[in-house]
Amino acid sequence: MELNNAFDVLGANPTDNAEKLQEYLEEKELLLDDMSAVQAAYVTLTNPKKRLIQEIFALRVDDFSDIKKLIFRKFDSAPSTLDVALIFVNLGIWFDCDNDELLNDINQERKESGFPTIDDALLIQAIDEIRVDCLQSVCSYLDRLKESSLVGIFNKIVEIEEYESLFMDDLMVHYEMLIKDALNQKEQESYASFSVIEAVCDSFNKGSLLPYSLKDKISSFEDALTSWDRYAQPLQVNMQRHGGQHEESSRLLHDLRNKVINLCNESQEALNKLVIELHNLNNIFSFLRSPSASAAQQIRGISQEDFAKSINVRRTLDTKIPDSLRLTKGLISIIDTFLSVFSELDADCELLRKDKASLIDLQNTLSELNAPIQAERRKQGASVNTKSDIDSYLSKTRDLQCSKDDPHQTQYTNDHAEKPKHKRPFFFNWSAGRIACGVIGIFCLIMMIVCFACGGKIGGTIFTVMTAAFFVCCAFYSSFTSKIVKWIIIGGLILALIIATIVGVTTGYDSPSNSSSVSTNNSSSTKTYTIILNKDGGSGGTSNVSVKKGQSMPSATAPTKKGYLFGGYYTSRNGQGTKYYDESMSSSRPWDKTTSVTLYAYWIKDDNGITLTSSNFKNYFNFTSSCSVSRSSYNSYGTATYNFSISPKSSFRYSGNSNNPSSITVTIGLDFSPISSSYGKPCQYKITVTLYRASGYSYSGTKTYSVSSLEKYWLDGIYSVDGKIYN
Repeated sequence: MELNNAFDVLGANPTDNAEKLQEYLEEKELLLDDMSAVQAAYVTLTNPKKRLIQEIFALRVDDFSDIKKLIFRKFDSAPSTLDVALIFVNLGIWFDCDNDELLNDINQERKESGFPTIDDALLIQAIDEIRVDCLQSVCSYLDRLKESSLVGIFNKIVEIEEYESLFMDDLMVHYEMLIKDALNQKEQESYASFSVIEAVCDSFNKGSLLPYSLKDKISSFEDALTSWDRYAQPLQVNMQRHGGQHEESSRLLHDLRNKVINLCNESQEALNKLVIELHNLNNIFSFLRSPSASAAQQIRGISQEDFAKSINVRRTLDTKIPDSLRLTKGLISIIDTFLSVFSELDADCELLRKDKASLIDLQNTLSELNAPIQAERRKQGASVNTKSDIDSYLSKTRDLQCSKDDPHQTQYTNDHAEKPKHKRPFFFNWSAGRIACGVIGIFCLIMMIVCFACGGKIGGTIFTVMTAAFFVCCAFYSSFTSKIVKWIIIGGLILALIIATIVGVTTGYDSPSNSSSVSTNNSSSTKTYTIILNKDGGSGGTSNVSVKKGQSMPSATAPTKKGYLFGGYYTSRNGQGTKYYDESMSSSRPWDKTTSVTLYAYWIKDDNGITLTSSNFKNYFNFTSSCSVSRSSYNSYGTATYNFSISPKSSFRYSGNSNNPSSITVTIGLDFSPISSSYGKPCQYKITVTLYRASGYSYSGTKTYSVSSLEKYWLDGIYSVDGKIYN
């Protein structure tokens, strides 16, 4: 591109004839020493074909003034990114506009100047040459820009409502080439920032506290991803405007989304184990905190080791649940960032919205678990403190130990009576007596059970003796020191002796019962686990089942959800984790866990078929093509022979589904161009073919076209598809 056209150099205008142009040349020879530029202008303007481009520049001088000022830096002050964007967009619109008015203006000028008129084909050829020249000049201008300015200009371009043109498609290709390295670097920075979040979450899932710096780390990741998006945004918008998706953006989103889902699932799995343990310890904590229980009863109800373990578990839960809630809120924030950054990926955003809804459900569940923890903290002023509770426990144990070791000593101290200490026999010694009574009592209880199960007169007699011995141990057990309690035990002993005599002696059992009554089959002794079936938005069906380890999953009824197909039950949401029920609610595998867990229903969008589009057509069909051009000479018009073939891929098993249509209509777009690259959807020539099922949805064909001397390159693709398949 040149700053001044030939008419400006020679001082002429488009209506001047050849004689007038000769006069201008002679005048310039008298005034100028260097005539090279003037002579070149004169040669160009006196050639009917070469002058056409100069005529276009002269008649549409306002349309090209801004681009020339930009390329040759003739603006008084540096233009803003929006100004540059508008210059490029307006230039592209000019190239795509109707040429009839320009053709009339040129021929009118030529009639006055005496030069031969032109037809539409020559004008189109000249405009294509100008477009190629402008494209090269603009690309050279973009190559010199700073990276930040380049990205800013193209972000402004895609903000303009009607920016699309073939010229802008070519610029987008050049922009993608210029930022390729920077975009890859920004992508790696995003991955590195997310790996920091993964490391924190991995440590948290292994038992560490969740640091409050996680929020800052998530913010850093969101900043890195937003920085990447600033570079990729023009490419995303441009692909969306052309009915497609930016492949690099889609790939990055899929990777990051899978990482977020893994973080959520791992966190849930770690928390589920603690929640189940909390459920198992509820009875212990209820006893410990019962206002009716005395201190001695609380201490005797649980060992020191179990008490410490219970406190540690509760303390872990008191921090784990709020931390899990903070982590879930952070993951929701990340999903929100995805929805903002990848808003142009329509299909993927639908999945992100479902992910966000699942995370919000999880957040609500965690909030319900966290509410009583926070309420108790407010009530007590702090969460359970392991050290202080154990110290209190040990202090009470020492105080009670003194009274147990020497109850007479306690009475002496309180009454200030001078009563001598009596040496007690071994049976009444606190430690030895308590142990002996406990061991004998347990032995008697076991023998009672065995004898009652065996029956017979001998069994009944032994049952009676063991019953008596058991209640004697209870009566003398040092924990029961109250007289009222002792009389209750004695009364129960007398009643038990009467019942035992009736049951054991007069049952009439002459022989032991059959083996089935005393069978201790290993299967019946295996612990039964309750499995909660989370319907994840569905309704109906079984809510929970019970199963033992190693057994197949028991029969159950599948839930239903409008607009979705049931895909089985998994250990994590969205079909993640291990599958235990298939879509027909048959057992997919035996139960192999030693805990009670929650299984989640997997829902599949109920689609009556796959609607074929130009974007997904190649997922199911092979499309191959070739093209050759023959010319009589290098600069002459030629004939292009275009061959194409379409056939179904092996993965599209159309014969196995009778719903597949009898025919599918496919339109192929074909372009011929003077440049080697194109960014838009080919549409210069459209080839419509029909794929018949009877022919295996296959078609091959050949087309021929006349191409100009400048059209040396071709580009094709699937322009549109009308049909639906059933795989």
